[in-house]
Amino acid sequence: MSTREGRSAVLACILSLIIPGVGHFYTGSLGKGFAFLIIQLVGAGLVSTIVGAVIGIPILLVNPVWAAIDAYMAAKS
Repeated sequence: MSTREGRSAVLACILSLIIPGVGHFYTGSLGKGFAFLIIQLVGAGLVSTIVGAVIGIPILLVNPVWAAIDAYMAAKS
């Protein structure tokens, strides 16, 4: 599997599914890693209110998947 600097694309994907942004840290994309991590933390904070849950729950569901796909592609490039 051709990867950036010998990094495993599959491992980057799995890491980002567990904690969004960690797969980007693994591939060296620190800016994207912090962005995905902050988005996840904001989503978790929003869930604590009823109105915020309408926005927070979709963020908590979509962000890890988006981060995993992006980390996979970053490791492959």
